[in-house]
Amino acid sequence: MFASTAPSAPMVALRRALQPGQPISGQSLARSLGVSRTAVWKMLEDLRAWGYRIDAAPRRGYRLVSAPDLPLPWEVAMALPPSLAGLPVHFFPVVGSTNDEARRLAEAGAPAGTVVVADRQTSGRGRRGRTWLSPPGGLYFSVLLRPQLEPRLVALLSLASAVAVTRAVQSAVPGAGARVKWPNDVIAGGRKLAGILAELSADQETVRFAVIGIGINVETPELDPARAGGGLPPIGLRQLGWTQPRAEVLGRVLAALHRLLGGFEPGQLPAAALVAEASSLLAWKGEEVEVRTPFGSWQGRLAGLAGDGALVLERPGGARQSLYAGDVTLREAGGPPAADPGGPGSIERGG
Repeated sequence: MFASTAPSAPMVALRRALQPGQPISGQSLARSLGVSRTAVWKMLEDLRAWGYRIDAAPRRGYRLVSAPDLPLPWEVAMALPPSLAGLPVHFFPVVGSTNDEARRLAEAGAPAGTVVVADRQTSGRGRRGRTWLSPPGGLYFSVLLRPQLEPRLVALLSLASAVAVTRAVQSAVPGAGARVKWPNDVIAGGRKLAGILAELSADQETVRFAVIGIGINVETPELDPARAGGGLPPIGLRQLGWTQPRAEVLGRVLAALHRLLGGFEPGQLPAAALVAEASSLLAWKGEEVEVRTPFGSWQGRLAGLAGDGALVLERPGGARQSLYAGDVTLREAGGPPAADPGGPGSIERGG
């Protein structure tokens, strides 16, 4: 089963009208939605096919008994602010990769802000070609952006996405202690909660479009025994205290990302404000860390972020060094730095 495109206004209105313990007649629904009673019946059957339990009683009407925890387009629409009404949302129960599907839609002319979300991915991936398992029940989605941005500044899109997830988690679970782990992860309590993968279509001077893939653990995933000895352990939103549906989390992230970028098709990225906010949320700021890159490893105190989103290390002796990619690990006092290989339990966002 597949739900696609921006949810229709009648379906959103129907879903808002259906509340547990509050029966409403078919005639009232038809009148408020501006459709026929036959159309109301068909929409109710569509909801039932998705797993909604809806009771119907003569002279009393319809009553919602339960709704599935699926980020369906109309559920996401209800979680969004009015400024994002009509945002195109494509839902897949199973997809190879939400990033791949978003790229296909981008090539076909889909507008900025188009969202692809899945209950499960079969070919999730992360940075540097790493595989990422995406079991059912997580929150896996991609957002299509069409920014007027130089390719060299694309790292700011990943950073903005990490800030958006962090802000969404902070608003949903204030005591979670969510932080941005540069360059593309979100951690809570020293454990990995989410990861991000940005992919571009660009030439040397301009970005045609960008696809930002975001994966958030909802339940804490089981560790792959082969990797259990390395990397930050995972944690899920449920273990942090989150009890609401996944669509609510997605709505909060999209609203935060839209604010941070100044829109999904911004004329000019508010880089200074974005970097300042990311720096305020940076994990391990002021701590001794190691940054491993394809070109070697560097150790020093994590001083903050440069204006273009680069990580700034204060090296022994006081010299500062800017790094644009790498895996950051916290150095334990008196011991070697912990490994952080990525993969299941150590999320490299599966786009």
